[in-house]
Amino acid sequence: MRQEQRSRGVFVRALLRGGHELPFNTGTKISRGDVLRVSGGQRDVERVAGLIGYPIRPSNVSDVTLIGVGIFFGAIVGLLSIRVGEIPVSLSTSGGTLLAGLISGWLRSVHPNFGNIPGPGLWVFNNVGLSMFAAVVAIQAGPQFLQGLRDDGVTLFVAGLIVAIIPMLFAVLMGKYLFRMHPGILLGACAGARASSVALSVIEDAANSRVPALGFTVCFAVSNTLLTIGGVVIVLLLQ
Repeated sequence: MRQEQRSRGVFVRALLRGGHELPFNTGTKISRGDVLRVSGGQRDVERVAGLIGYPIRPSNVSDVTLIGVGIFFGAIVGLLSIRVGEIPVSLSTSGGTLLAGLISGWLRSVHPNFGNIPGPGLWVFNNVGLSMFAAVVAIQAGPQFLQGLRDDGVTLFVAGLIVAIIPMLFAVLMGKYLFRMHPGILLGACAGARASSVALSVIEDAANSRVPALGFTVCFAVSNTLLTIGGVVIVLLLQ
């Protein structure tokens, strides 16, 4: 039976790659991990699904097992450390969990039949979760911030603004004019350098895209590692 006859009765409605819908025509090449949204009779759809891959049925159930296993092993990897002299170097639990998320995300891009998280669940993680994280950080940092203002006055506040703004300004200029980075990836990298998941969420909402996350991940892990090392180095220098 020819290919055209085996696919008869089924119509392609959409082509999705990496969660994004792509335009397509008769010459479009399908890559591994792509998702085709098709319509037709049940028997025809089942036949074509077996011919080109496997069916992915809509589900509102999250793959909690994969999430739990990823967090567990990611945290274990983050706890591991090596010592360079007297300085311990590690990914930290957050960096290890991020690494596990990257691996799981790549596996799902290749095999999209597992690791499902419904859209509303992702919305809760991206918005409510990050908002609660920002609120908790602010509540914990508030007393120290006010105490610093009472002890050092406006000088501390201005110094904090300079330290926070100037490096990021140089990073944006270098990324745009020296390294010619994509604006979305560049801003994601800046958010990762500050280890700010809230900033990444704001950038993704403004861009209406997940592209900034590509620049966020590596910079987030590196900044967490350097932050840990930097704290140890400062303590050793002050001894």
